[in-house]
Amino acid sequence: MSTIAPHTVTEDTLVERWESLSIDPGTLILSAQGTLAPVGLEATEWGIEDEPTVLLPQFTRFSHNLEFGAMLGRGGTAEVTAARQLALQREVAVKCLRKDKASPARARQLIREARVLGALQHPGIVPVHLIGTDEDGQPMIVMRRVQGTAWLDFVHQGGHLRAPAGEPDPLEWHLRVLMQVCNAAHFAHSKGILHRDIKLSNVMIGAHGEVYLVDWGMALAFDPACDIDVPLARDETEVLGTPGYMAPEMAGVITDHLRPRTDVYLLGGCLHMILTGRQLHGEGSLLEKLARAWASEPWAYEERVPGELAAIATRACRRDPYERYASAEAVRQEIARFLSRRTSRRLALEARLRLRALQELVDSDDVFAPDVHELYAECRFGFREALRDWPDNPDALEGQDAAAMAMASFELGEGRADHAAVLLEELEHPPEELARAVEMRLQTRQRHSRQAQRMRARQRSERSGRFERAVMLYAAALLWGVVDVALGALDRSGRFTPGYGTLTLISLSHGATIAATVASRRRELLSNLANRRFLMVQGLAVLAPLLLWWMALTVGLPVYVGIALLQLLFGIFAAVAAGARPAMLGPAGLFCVGFVMTTLMPGIAWEILGIFGALGMGLAGWTWSRQGRAHRRP
Repeated sequence: MSTIAPHTVTEDTLVERWESLSIDPGTLILSAQGTLAPVGLEATEWGIEDEPTVLLPQFTRFSHNLEFGAMLGRGGTAEVTAARQLALQREVAVKCLRKDKASPARARQLIREARVLGALQHPGIVPVHLIGTDEDGQPMIVMRRVQGTAWLDFVHQGGHLRAPAGEPDPLEWHLRVLMQVCNAAHFAHSKGILHRDIKLSNVMIGAHGEVYLVDWGMALAFDPACDIDVPLARDETEVLGTPGYMAPEMAGVITDHLRPRTDVYLLGGCLHMILTGRQLHGEGSLLEKLARAWASEPWAYEERVPGELAAIATRACRRDPYERYASAEAVRQEIARFLSRRTSRRLALEARLRLRALQELVDSDDVFAPDVHELYAECRFGFREALRDWPDNPDALEGQDAAAMAMASFELGEGRADHAAVLLEELEHPPEELARAVEMRLQTRQRHSRQAQRMRARQRSERSGRFERAVMLYAAALLWGVVDVALGALDRSGRFTPGYGTLTLISLSHGATIAATVASRRRELLSNLANRRFLMVQGLAVLAPLLLWWMALTVGLPVYVGIALLQLLFGIFAAVAAGARPAMLGPAGLFCVGFVMTTLMPGIAWEILGIFGALGMGLAGWTWSRQGRAHRRP
């Protein structure tokens, strides 16, 4: 911004800067409104070339068309009076020079201000209806009458803010006023005009909420192509403005930098005033304020000041113009963004209250599920609304995660681990302990589910092939019963003496029966585990006796002993099957009884084998059939 390094910016360097521009600090005049006025305005003598009739030859005297009323305001050089414009029957405000302060320079300044206002037709700038002269030939401006209050009156020392009746949030109201001031300043900048004295006392608040940026007497044209009759910024040679708000290029009269970013600095000063209740450059003597403006050190804001607003004010008031916002519109957008985020924060805060109630309810012993779900829905909705206004709202993001964790904990406690898992999937970093508990519960549930599936499959398996299993057992019962009883009768009659060879043929016949059944009903008997296990047991029931006969022949055991051992073997097979089906204990008992009776009565061993073999295998067939029907319903 200047050739002076920031660390050497002091009161002395400012005075040296003035001396290089031939500015005498003793000539700086502070008006009653706290503004540095041009030195030339104090010259009150009129020369011939400065007579009002020469200055204003094209203006018409129209004071006779006005009916004057009470004085609305009185400044250092001008005064504003209420009037009624008779021709149009409307209330207006008339601005003219004070009689004791009239001078050619002030007349020119008032005329230029009128021309600026006339050129800047914007809702935030008071429109000029007419410009003319009074009876003395002094310039008069007829403007819209703004019935309202200066913005400064809504800010008290120390930063206490008030707002018009009906405004629930004073800070938001003030920020929206500042946004409208930004609009007016940005419009003026688009026309090549710099206000140069934006401050709270130069903003009027109308009775219906209108916002006007007034007092354009210090306006400059920063664009040389501007066709409005105002001085060019590059020609400025004086220290002008309000010291409490002034930008460093204004204090040091660095004309190259008198640009829209200068007004951006002043807008930052207005925001500072809202946040603190004090002017940016503080209290003290005129020179001290100007030295602070020249240095423009960053302000250390109190913790009560929202950090985002402090950052906006700090950036807008950077010493280097190129570190400030590029335009008044950029300042307005930043404030609008803050207000949007502020709404988001408010929504997040309300949702937090519901989140706290949700967490307390989940942790309590008396939990009513509908209340939990209702509270979760409310806080979830609140956080989502907050994130819609500001997707990066940290409070809403954290609260949304906390709500999901609380609800996941509740669902887990209610035995709905799958619901809890869905909630945890919404979290980027779910709590390890809760995630582990949900995972363990899901694994347990899956294990139980698999067991139930296996049980249902097993039950279905037992039903499938039930008829074929029963047929094989009934056929074996018939084979062993009829053949063995007949062999016993032949043995006692002396016609035929059966031995181990006969037993081998019976076992092979049993095996042939099983093979024939499997061949004819292969699809049913080999389609499930239960049937395959049954066939394996039947196969053992054929092979084991063959092995038994071979061993008995080798050892030389009597036939009745082999018959007894066969029944014991069948009893053992039935007892093993009883581990899965307790009903098989019945056949096991019959085979064991047959074993005991054969041992006691070896003379009728074949009849005992036929009777108890038929009964045992028949009962086993009936048991398999009954077991299948019992498991029709899981």
